[in-house]
Amino acid sequence: MKAVVETIMRHVVNASIRAVLACIDVLRIGMRTTSKRTDILLIKLEAIGDFVMWIPSLKLYRAHFAGKHLTVLVDNKINVGIANALKEEGYIDEVIYINSHKFATNMWYRFLRAKQIHDLRASVAVYATYYRRHMGNFITRVSGAKKRYGFAGKDCQEDGKKLPQSLFTSHVTLENIRTPEFRKNIMLAEHVTNKTYQDVSPSIPIPDAARNKAAEVLAANKLTEKHYIIVAPGAGAAIRMWPPERFAAVIAHAYKTHNLPTVVVGAPSEKQLAEDIQSHIPDIPLVSVIGDISILELAALCERAALYVGGDTGPVHISAAAESPCLCIMGGGVLKQFFPYGDTNKNRVVYDAHMTCKNDNWACTKDIPPGSPAPCIDAISTDMVTRELDDMVTSLGIV
Repeated sequence: MKAVVETIMRHVVNASIRAVLACIDVLRIGMRTTSKRTDILLIKLEAIGDFVMWIPSLKLYRAHFAGKHLTVLVDNKINVGIANALKEEGYIDEVIYINSHKFATNMWYRFLRAKQIHDLRASVAVYATYYRRHMGNFITRVSGAKKRYGFAGKDCQEDGKKLPQSLFTSHVTLENIRTPEFRKNIMLAEHVTNKTYQDVSPSIPIPDAARNKAAEVLAANKLTEKHYIIVAPGAGAAIRMWPPERFAAVIAHAYKTHNLPTVVVGAPSEKQLAEDIQSHIPDIPLVSVIGDISILELAALCERAALYVGGDTGPVHISAAAESPCLCIMGGGVLKQFFPYGDTNKNRVVYDAHMTCKNDNWACTKDIPPGSPAPCIDAISTDMVTRELDDMVTSLGIV
């Protein structure tokens, strides 16, 4: 009942905001006033890894709409930093940040942001997300763009819901809902631009300041470019997290077998993970930069690393975009939907080939103790990872 009431209230509030904006438009016509105008509005309301995967598609939009004013809207502060770096490189003209929590809970804030978006007067709006949200749907509508593009999305293709009326003027319906996310982004760009794209590679902007910071970190810890590995032990949730003692074993193997020391990276909340890993291998050199570097400085460290080892989380996408070889430890929740992509010879995954619940979106039906990994993660042994790591070192000529 509560969900029904919240849905009704959301529709009432959103409809009211759109009605007020329509009235303002009428008044402007009467007074012959105008607001600023953009040409292309790209809406990307997603996490860091999803945004990084989308950067190559953003560049396709930029090339197609050359000379047009291009605005990107995000709701993740870290993505603002990446977007601003892309702006410095000429791929974006304007970046707009929306606080999604305030947008959902503060009606005045929602109105002001809706008016800001409406006042852009975009001619084209692209909601570039398969996993659409109510917030993104509303922003797409309130943009008032004559051409509005997006995906039919998970709620339509997997959950059996109808596509909201008049949301898009044209949309993409996937023939295969398990199409990798990287490819989905390109498919939407192809739909919007009416072009076909081949050999699209991941990328991320790395400013000189970020590279300078990475050089300082290496110098301070006596590390040499292309002679260390990046390890990201975090995964956002315990169910997806490979045990720290197994990461420790991989780190020890990389050092003893290949003379490759490790730099541990992750979110500030994951500092304890680095300490847990070090406690298992006190005699193995380990450098933790968790909480000490920005996302673009992380990209610069990945760019100079021999390879990356970690879970299916933001840093693997940053490393792949920085063109560093990646070894991703992957469970069955979204198996191979978000990784690998790009050069799959150097971007690889290790997973339990015998799992029975692939692509359940982490709705695991197994009895998992609190704080423990899912069986599909727990089934990945240290030997499985070190064997793949050894093969990458040899076949890619890493050392």
